[in-house]
Amino acid sequence: MCADDFGLNSAISQGILDLARKKRITSVSVMTNMSGWDKQINQLIELDNIDVGLHINLTEGSEENSLGKILLKSGLSVIDKQKIKKSIQNQVDCFIDGLKKLPNYFDGHHHVHQMPGIREIILDIIAQYNLNLNAKFWVRSTYPQVDSRYSLLKSSIIFLYGSRRFSRLLFLNHVFTNSTFAGMSNFSNPYYFREMMKSWLSKSKNGGLIMCHPSSNIISDNTSINAQRYVEYDYLSSQEFIEDCEDSNVELVTGRDFFSN
Repeated sequence: MCADDFGLNSAISQGILDLARKKRITSVSVMTNMSGWDKQINQLIELDNIDVGLHINLTEGSEENSLGKILLKSGLSVIDKQKIKKSIQNQVDCFIDGLKKLPNYFDGHHHVHQMPGIREIILDIIAQYNLNLNAKFWVRSTYPQVDSRYSLLKSSIIFLYGSRRFSRLLFLNHVFTNSTFAGMSNFSNPYYFREMMKSWLSKSKNGGLIMCHPSSNIISDNTSINAQRYVEYDYLSSQEFIEDCEDSNVELVTGRDFFSN
């Protein structure tokens, strides 16, 4: 169970910290190029029961590389690879400086890490920082998806932009990755979240990953994802979530524990 967007704002970071302390999530994805991302990292450092990874961000807060623009540039093979690589290197360095360790894993905000032209850079950076020498390091794959009916358009775009190809590249380069991927939603009906989660839990395979986007407070900025964040936090904090995991025979474990076995 992987919580995205630590560092995006204080309410999101606090919600993730709360869930980590309750052992409702096993992985925390950190955005190190957001203003004030490190305000709560001392609390994160204190937690030893979770994986902490780099949530590679090339879109949030960037006018040059909005999601639409980077999708277009990637699809047309006209991205500035040197600039992209430098940005990711800076994010890795900030992670190391702030958290005093290497990331346990990589994933991507808006799944940019799997896009054409960027996925090859990810493999280069894994080698540059010798992350491939860590037998427990892993990278999020978005293939195969579990129950993508809750977000057919997003799921189709992710597939078209290379989810299967990236999963194959990870395998060929001996990089650990999750067996299945779930958590895609169009955020149109946040109060349906429990039903979606029950489906993802029941259909995920051993070693599967489910992403979530919690926040400890309601964020009212009229975006669909932020309308759902507190709903996710409330459900993941609840006894119902524990019961739903038990009903699906799901045990939450970190990637490093899973891959070490």
